[in-house]
Amino acid sequence: MNGFTFPENCKIVNGFTALGIGTAGAVYGVWVSLKNVQRMWAVINYRQGDATQVTWRAQKASVIAGTDAEVVTQLMPIWANLACATSDLLVRRTAAATYQFDIGQATKLLIFELDPDALSTVASGARATSVRFYPSSANIPVTSAWAMTYVLEPRYPGRVINQPTVVTD
Repeated sequence: MNGFTFPENCKIVNGFTALGIGTAGAVYGVWVSLKNVQRMWAVINYRQGDATQVTWRAQKASVIAGTDAEVVTQLMPIWANLACATSDLLVRRTAAATYQFDIGQATKLLIFELDPDALSTVASGARATSVRFYPSSANIPVTSAWAMTYVLEPRYPGRVINQPTVVTD
């Protein structure tokens, strides 16, 4: 064993709390700072209760509060499993800035991989150092539920207990 322990070597952050069935409206993930992050994954669990095609995307900002937020346009590696009840296989999808689920009603898993160094600056010219993922559907289906977890690989090796926080700047 090489000493790597997932919960001790990666920051694991709740992206947001899952919405229960019957809850509709705009949902955004929490902002995380990428200042000391080598790589991040947004892991999205989605139970699609109707045929609404929800598209997932990310926003970037130069501050953790997201006051200068802009949509991320860079291509990111994406993996998805569109039938979690019958398969545990993640399929590599075409790299993109967004991913739209199909219309199939099923439990699904979606993973975006983001390289913080590849983020472009925001309009003001400031370096983008924070990000959040979110469903961009204007109408979130009331029959669906989801949750998201961010997995962050620290830029500097070591136990995450000794790493700076990512939920504040």
